[in-house]
Amino acid sequence: MKRFALALGVVAFVLACSDATTAPTSQLAPNAHILSSGRIPPPPVDAAINVTVSSVITSGPFNGTYFSNGTSLLAAAASTELADPSLSLMGTAWLRFDNKQPDAFGTTASANARFQRTDQKLSGMGTLVINGVNVSIDEVTSFTAFPDCDLPGQPCAIITFNATVDGIAGHHGTAQAFDREFCTFVAGSEGGPGFYRCPNVGG
Repeated sequence: MKRFALALGVVAFVLACSDATTAPTSQLAPNAHILSSGRIPPPPVDAAINVTVSSVITSGPFNGTYFSNGTSLLAAAASTELADPSLSLMGTAWLRFDNKQPDAFGTTASANARFQRTDQKLSGMGTLVINGVNVSIDEVTSFTAFPDCDLPGQPCAIITFNATVDGIAGHHGTAQAFDREFCTFVAGSEGGPGFYRCPNVGG
């Protein structure tokens, strides 16, 4: 009888696992640890990103994907979809740049360019090209994730980083990410750089 009960338990476990791995992302719920915090983190959102390197007076828009709090099953599903297992680690927030940027932006991003926070450890990688200026991410100095990413005009994350610009180290940049649904791309005048306009609530 015990063997039969054990066998039933194994079958139930296997079915539960297969259901979890095949369910659409929208059906995967955060685990109890996340729910106990009082707020469900946003699912992966299409992010509008403005990157500025003030020392060389250059800025530009990017498209990407943002997610915060990797302790949920949603993060695991997103990391599988993006083929990057490191993004599913516990306590993770990340901002990943799309490998292909719209031609109108005048920007490009190297494969898997991103900023990441894992258990308060900050990291970043990749090279961003903004109006012909090569900005290589050297070090992430801060990564602030905001809980109201899903509200109009509220930032998802603000990140500061050190960079090498056109081969010269010692530059500092800022990346601001918003839910793209609430932003408008504004093209630059006379071929100049464009940017994302993401107004504040009531603004």
